[in-house]
Parts: sequence; structure tokens; C-alpha cells
Amino acid sequence: MKNIASIFNYALNQDTAQLFVPEVQELSFHSKRQGGVKILPFLRQNETSDYSSLLFDPWRSYVMLDGYISTVYEELGPCTSYEKYRALPKNNRMEKLFSEVYRILRVYHMAFIHEKGIIERESTMLWHVDMVTNPTVYSFRITDIGLNLLSSFVSYYFYSVNSIEPIPYIEAILASMYSDIINQIVDFHDEDADLRLFHSPLHLNRHFRYANGNATFTQEDGFLYFEKDEIYNDCGRFPIDFYFYYGNDLYIVPNEAMDSNKISINDISKWKARVDKGRYK
Repeated sequence: MKNIASIFNYALNQDTAQLFVPEVQELSFHSKRQGGVKILPFLRQNETSDYSSLLFDPWRSYVMLDGYISTVYEELGPCTSYEKYRALPKNNRMEKLFSEVYRILRVYHMAFIHEKGIIERESTMLWHVDMVTNPTVYSFRITDIGLNLLSSFVSYYFYSVNSIEPIPYIEAILASMYSDIINQIVDFHDEDADLRLFHSPLHLNRHFRYANGNATFTQEDGFLYFEKDEIYNDCGRFPIDFYFYYGNDLYIVPNEAMDSNKISINDISKWKARVDKGRYK
């Protein structure tokens, strides 16, 4: 596969797997909209979005990632998948999450295509993935949910390339997915040590999000104060993403990033929507 477009076209022709990405519904604070941000054009539409083509099984997810890496990092040239993993940049949390998911899928892919590979049902909820090539043992055990989450991670990652959500938002969703993936895997073995764990400074509900575009706010003492009922300060019940314009720029601030109903003006720059970005950098 010579380019990203060909990778996407390949996925379009494949059967798809279940996708565990955030379900998003619009939430209005007023019975009648009074200005604000028209959210629906910005939201990912789960049923009709082009990214529905990214619903595929773990081995296809590996093919997607591997082709993507070969396209974006052409300087790597011909190399083994392990050399590719070792050469991937790991300068920030996003890059580290990406590389570790590639590492997991690499072992799955090897077991899937190799004549000595084994992928077998070990119990009603557990799969055993195994391949032995002396002196290295490649293996892990993973649940059905874990396999679906691996594909979901890849799908959401590719969705994020051209999405408007800020990088900290994308990173928090992917970190939540990765944390759940790790919890679905046991006895992982490859050339390196255990799978790496990463602390996320912000935990977002990856299962469900509300999107609000008509919350009003005032500015005082270096903070933006949002006018919302106290009940909406409960991030567990109301994982809301606030879409609003400040100056001429659109911002997307998750409820979890606020201190009750306020956020520091100094902190909102990282939540600026990537409206004019073709891909994250």
C-alpha cells in the first residue's frame, strides 16, 4: 500500500467489527436556541461518517497502522515490524500510546499470519494469541472487549487526524481506551518488557459525550464563568463538551477540564478547535 488513501480504500471493502468510540448527543441549556455554536456540523456522525469504513478486526487494524507508518515515516525504509516499533517517535503521550497499540497489534498480526501462530478460544471470554520463534515467545491473552477496543483505538486515531477536537481532548479519549485495553490483556510477551502504562492528566468518559453549543458565560478576574445549573457540574453524570466562541476562535472544553463552572482564560488556549487543521501535529 503506497499511500494513506489506498489504506482507507482497502478498509472500505472489508467486513467491519464493532466499534467502541464515544457516542455523542447534543445537549441544549435552553428550550429555544439563542445564538451559540451550531454543533451538528462539527460532530462525528457514527452511522454516516466516512470513518465507519475503519470498523475492522485487529489484523486489519495492524495493516492500517503499518501502512500508515510506512507512508508517514518514509525515512524508516525497509525494516522489520520490531525495528519499526523501536524507531517510532515517542516524544509525547500521543506518540507513546500509538506505538504501544502498534506493538500489541504487531504480535496479534504475527500470530494471525504465521504458520506457527495460534489464535484460539481459551474460554468463553478469553482468546489466547501465541507464536514461538526461538528464542522469542510472542503471546498474550485478551478478551473480546479488548480485541474490539484495539480496533476502536485505531479507528478513533484515524478519525482524529482530520477532526476539529483539540489534541488534549483526542489524547484523553485515546488514553482512556488504552487504559481499558491494558485491563483486558494478561501475560503479554514480546522482545521487550511489560506493556507500558501512561498516566493521563485528564480522564474523559470515552463511552458517551454530550455536546453543548449554547451555554453562556461571563469573563471576570481571568476566568470564564459558565452559566449552568449546579447539576451539570457532575462530570460523571454529565460528560459535556462545551462548544463556544471566544474572540474569533472556536473552543471545545470538556466539563472534566473545568473547575465547577469556570475555567482560567490562561488554560483555554489548548482547547482551541482545530478548525483549519488538516491533521494533528
